[in-house]
Amino acid sequence: HWVYYQSPAGCWDSLFVDVYQLEQAEITGFESNYCFVNHLDTISGTPIGGTFNGPGMTDSIFNPMDAGAGLHQIQYTHGIGQCVVSTTEFLNVSDPITVVPGALQHICPNDPAIVEISASGGNGFNFTYAWNPDVTWLNQTEVYPEVTTTYEIITWDGCSEPDTSEVQVIVEPEITLTITTSAPQCQGAIGNASIVVGPGSNYD
Repeated sequence: HWVYYQSPAGCWDSLFVDVYQLEQAEITGFESNYCFVNHLDTISGTPIGGTFNGPGMTDSIFNPMDAGAGLHQIQYTHGIGQCVVSTTEFLNVSDPITVVPGALQHICPNDPAIVEISASGGNGFNFTYAWNPDVTWLNQTEVYPEVTTTYEIITWDGCSEPDTSEVQVIVEPEITLTITTSAPQCQGAIGNASIVVGPGSNYD
């Protein structure tokens, strides 16, 4: 639009003013629920050229792990002065996978031990377990280690950031005995015997 002005002295001047229709702000390209994972998700805002604010946001990139678990408010704002439009969306990030390893165990050589973990969080179901050494695909199993062994378990739900934990089974050394006796004696004569327990062994 042209705006004209005439001074009392009869001088003229003019100014061209652009008037734009105010477009409502909108956020698109997001999920309502995210797993707790280190992933970069591009979110779009209209009108183009605005700014995002909220946990986990870097420019137009959303990272669920940076945001953290819980419900988060993401705001998009565009314009200046009285021509500012904004909108808000809420995104939920699930809890991270939490694993509680079984207790440290001490066993004798070739004795059985139950190694296990307990998982929670994530999407709450369909956990998979990758063991190293590869002894099972479940969250627990019976093992017969010959030496002290540390089992590493990667727990995953197919979406969240995997969790790595460890369970250790300590195999104690075998008890060694050295028995010494006196030479054979006649009945009624006094002899002697001694037992020496190997290093690292205790007895009562």
